[in-house]
Amino acid sequence: MAYSRSFPSTGTDFALATFRYSSSGYLDLVDAATLNDLMKSSGTSNPDTVGYLRSKQRQTLTLNQNLGQRIGQLNVTASRDRYWGDAPGSTTFSVGYNTRVMRANVNVTASRTYNAHNDNNNGYDSQITLNLSMPLGSPSARHPATLSLTSTHDKANGDSHNAGLSGSLGEHNQYIYGTQVSRSDTRDGTTFIGNVGWQASNANLGGSYSQSSSYKQASLSASGGLVVHPGGLVFMPSQDIGNPIGIVEARNAKGARVSSSGEGRIDGSGQAVATGLMPYRMNDVTLDPEGTSMDVQLQTTRVQTVPRAGAVVKLTFETETGRAVLINARRANGEELPFGAVALDKAGHEVGTVGQGGSVFVRVAEQGGQLTLRWGETADRQCRLDYQLPKRAEDAAEPFTTVEAVCR
Repeated sequence: MAYSRSFPSTGTDFALATFRYSSSGYLDLVDAATLNDLMKSSGTSNPDTVGYLRSKQRQTLTLNQNLGQRIGQLNVTASRDRYWGDAPGSTTFSVGYNTRVMRANVNVTASRTYNAHNDNNNGYDSQITLNLSMPLGSPSARHPATLSLTSTHDKANGDSHNAGLSGSLGEHNQYIYGTQVSRSDTRDGTTFIGNVGWQASNANLGGSYSQSSSYKQASLSASGGLVVHPGGLVFMPSQDIGNPIGIVEARNAKGARVSSSGEGRIDGSGQAVATGLMPYRMNDVTLDPEGTSMDVQLQTTRVQTVPRAGAVVKLTFETETGRAVLINARRANGEELPFGAVALDKAGHEVGTVGQGGSVFVRVAEQGGQLTLRWGETADRQCRLDYQLPKRAEDAAEPFTTVEAVCR
């Protein structure tokens, strides 16, 4: 049972809840894993001999008070736990304060717990924790790293201190990193943890390393998804296949990025997967043409869809393929071609427009041919341009070909 209420006029939020576990044998996943570890370390198969406390009833009280944007927020929590069997209950009370000092977020929390099983301090355990996090570098930095510091004073379990640095790199934050150093009064002493990650176009890759006085550990990870559909196979970096997804088709547009899917890009088969779609809502899926060949033009960069829950929808982006050419053209009498004149291929399709200085940017499918430039309906307001393209070198660095021509 739960009851909550907000008072907007005073910035106060209040919540009260009670939980009842009606079976003494019930264990959630965390309880079951913890009990299993205790049984292994004790060398017993009888769970009743390890003294693990099983929750029977719990009451919680939460009070949040907004003190204003410049001052911060105050929160108070209290809880009472009771356990099955003859085990006495425990009571916890905590007070926390959050504020912002310049660019830093500061949190101070003080808590006190009473548990009759605790032999120290007559069953009382008191803690004070200070948390501080702030971005490093200039406020205008594109990818500022975040520094976090935590210090805890615990009478029963000893003090602990932690410092961490995390951030991301890359145009789309596709590279992540983090490092953490902690010191505690436990047997592990000083612990170091470092991790890196990369959201590639077809998978999420990561690695981590940790070390303390009692252990060393290193790991590598790779995760992703595979969608099988009538058009073939498509890899995806996310494993979020339960939500609606879209099969994006953009022929010959290899390298175009699906903006709604992190680093998901069109593969060599002209396909990609769009993730993060919301069911029963209008979703915009866009393609960023940066990274595609200049010989491919997207007829549209946005498609809208309203998928059902769990649906796999097809999203088609029409493309036009042809060699990109910049023609520096002049009329037979040496005059520049009129700005805005339309370039037509032999089938009468518009393939470009005359820009400044008589230059025409077109996309053509043939090595050579003829274009008609028209800026009016009469014969004296049009001319024909013959072009012949040089063979393209495989290692050519130019994104398009430039040629000279005369329009007669």
